[in-house]
Amino acid sequence: MFEIRIEQNKAWVLRRETLTAYSEGCEAVRLRLDFDAAWEGLAKIAVFRACDAQIDLALSGDTAQIPPQVLLRPNVHLLLGLYGIRADGAVVIPTVWADLGLIQAAANPCAAENYGKPALELFAQLEALARAAQNAAAAAASGVYAGSVGFALNDSGHLLLRVTEDGSTTESDLGPVSAYAAAVAGGYTGTYAQFQALLTANAAVLADVEAALAAARAVSDTAEEARTLARSALGAADAAGIAAAEASSAAAGAQSAVAGKQDRYKARQVVLASGANTWTDLSAEGVTAGNLVIWSAAPQSFDAAAEAGVRMTAQGAGKVSFAATNTTTEEITVSLAVFD
Repeated sequence: MFEIRIEQNKAWVLRRETLTAYSEGCEAVRLRLDFDAAWEGLAKIAVFRACDAQIDLALSGDTAQIPPQVLLRPNVHLLLGLYGIRADGAVVIPTVWADLGLIQAAANPCAAENYGKPALELFAQLEALARAAQNAAAAAASGVYAGSVGFALNDSGHLLLRVTEDGSTTESDLGPVSAYAAAVAGGYTGTYAQFQALLTANAAVLADVEAALAAARAVSDTAEEARTLARSALGAADAAGIAAAEASSAAAGAQSAVAGKQDRYKARQVVLASGANTWTDLSAEGVTAGNLVIWSAAPQSFDAAAEAGVRMTAQGAGKVSFAATNTTTEEITVSLAVFD
């Protein structure tokens, strides 16, 4: 029997057995599970995985049996994981995978190449013996009870004994049965070898379906990301369009204002005498203390004005004043644009 210690989200294999393919119902495939206090009050699920086969098993106590469906393929490792579920259905603690060991190839009649019809007869005999034992059990039970007796399988694969007497039915859980026996009880007529092949094929199909679903989810996630980016880009484009429209409107307003000003300005000229660096209250018709006056050196005086560092320093009613950093060496003509 395997012994497993579970401490919160870690699973430790304290004792390991030799695993052989096709094992079922023996001590070598049973586990004793020791949970720490973090698992109290949680429903416990054991997950067995071997390559592409995986089985989830609800635990009702501190022992469990490895499902035979995960022991069909030799030379692969069998992994065990557990998770605890709260009463509201939330997964509280999932553990890391614990390696139960390599599934060893083992003697198995249905895998031998020279095994023919006798194998089919052997399984038929075993099936007949099982049915005879069931019938004998029913007959024995009928001799004890004055009611009817029947057998059934529950969702966990356990064999149930049902006894009806005086209008009431009671059930007794006789424990788990093999997957093959459960299938036969449900009407399956194939051999054990055929049943194993079906399990292997179904596991492969399930893996393909899971891979396809994962790919579909990935495509869906990518498409959603693309839609999110597109919506973001559209929002940015809208914002840029609004900003451009506002900028265009402001530019049009500025142009209109300038055009209006251009229609109302008067051109004037003043002369800055040479050999000076200040010129105060030069006459300039139309200038006031508050209107707009734009000045510029006349083309023939541009270099001299730049060399002297000429600047306008004041304006008032019909007059302007200038100053220069350096004393001028020649007369400088200044053009004025006087706006109303």
